[in-house]
Amino acid sequence: MNVSVNPDGTRWTGDCDPKAARNVYIFGDSFAAGSGVNDEQTFAFLLQVARRDLCVKAHPVGGYGTTQSFMQFNNLRNVIKSDDMVVLGYADFLDVRNVVAPSRLREVDTWHKHRIGHRPDPWKLPKASLDERGEIQITYVQQRCDENDGYCDQSDPPKMDMSRITAELMNKIAQTSPAPVYLLHYSGSKDNPVLGLLTSLVRRVSALDTDFDYLMHDDIEGFDPHPGPYWHYAISRKLIAQLE
Repeated sequence: MNVSVNPDGTRWTGDCDPKAARNVYIFGDSFAAGSGVNDEQTFAFLLQVARRDLCVKAHPVGGYGTTQSFMQFNNLRNVIKSDDMVVLGYADFLDVRNVVAPSRLREVDTWHKHRIGHRPDPWKLPKASLDERGEIQITYVQQRCDENDGYCDQSDPPKMDMSRITAELMNKIAQTSPAPVYLLHYSGSKDNPVLGLLTSLVRRVSALDTDFDYLMHDDIEGFDPHPGPYWHYAISRKLIAQLE
């Protein structure tokens, strides 16, 4: 597989025109990162090919959630210009990642033991929560269940609480972004309560399976469950149409 990473950690999306005055900053998880496909098959690359007037910067990372996107955005906020664009890749399953739900850590622990043969690396994951004023707070949780003092044995937060936290992360990005913010919703349900909690500053791009009149969600289940080239092409068409 051909996977190229730029010196700044972004995935290569092709060579943008040096004269391009506008940037597109893409954030998200492994779906948005293009795990399982070659460089020239990611929707970020296809967007770059279609829009030579833009410079596409792909910041997604496998295993990330909206909490990490929030942190990445804040690190870049001072270089983002008003005529740029910010794209937040989102799938419903990111809600449990955003709050480091115990069920998510148990799932990761089991996956590593059965697929890799050892426990996860002892990383600390950023956990988003809301304080009494509704402001976002970031703390850290050890992802290894055998090292986090029984955290994995706890119950998950109520689903509505997780939805509120995810929505507030997105709303805060849109509120503080110099550039317009697009939510690229590519996996889940149109009935996700997160969507009803977003402000008008978040411009929604619905790219779910039901938004297409053809089968577009390809993968190699058992080898790599991430969506393949057909999916990335379909997602790129939705995104290109919206940005136009």
